[in-house]
Amino acid sequence: SLALLVVMVLSLAWSVGGAGWLAQLDFLVPVGVFAVVCGALLGVTSLSVVYTLSIGAVIGTAIVLWTVGGEYFTRLGQLDRLLALRDELLSWTVVVLRTGYPLEFSPWAIGLGALMWTTAFIAGYTVYRHHRVLDAILLIGAFLIANMSAILTDLFVWLLIFVITAMLLWLRTSLMTRQEGWQRRRVNENA
Repeated sequence: SLALLVVMVLSLAWSVGGAGWLAQLDFLVPVGVFAVVCGALLGVTSLSVVYTLSIGAVIGTAIVLWTVGGEYFTRLGQLDRLLALRDELLSWTVVVLRTGYPLEFSPWAIGLGALMWTTAFIAGYTVYRHHRVLDAILLIGAFLIANMSAILTDLFVWLLIFVITAMLLWLRTSLMTRQEGWQRRRVNENA
C-alpha cells in the first residue's frame, strides 16, 4: 500500500513539475516521498491527532525549507540558505504589498512545497490512521486534476499512472477488508 501511495504522489509531483510553474521544481519529489512516509509512520502510532499533526507540521516545514533552499541556493551552507530564503521572502512580500510583480521565485517554491507536503502527508495519514483509501485518492486526484486543468501542457501520462496505481491501491485494500470479513465469519479461503 505504501509503495502504491508513493507512486501516486510521485505522479502528482511529476505532473506539477511537467506543468512548468517554476523553472526549478525538482524538490517536489523528495518532499512528496518524505511526506507520505512521515504520514504513514505517524498514522500507525498511538499518539493523538494533536501531536501527530504538530510533529508532521514541524517535520514538513524543515523538509520544505531544506529542499527549497538546496534547490535555489546550492552554493550556500545550510544556515545561509535559510537566511537567503528569509531575505527573498521579505523582499517578495514588500513587492507584493506595493502591488508589483516580484522577481523572487523561492517564496512560490515554498508555497508549492508546502502544498505538496500537506497533500501527501494527509493522504498517507488518512490511509494508515483511518484506513480511508478513497479519501486519499480523491485528495491527490483533485490536486492532479487542478494542476492539469490550469495549463495547456499534455500531462496525460501522469494521470494514467495515477489512475492505475489508485485503482490497484483501492483493489488491494478492498481485498484486505473482504479477507478480514471472511476470517471473522470463518469462511474457508481457497488459495
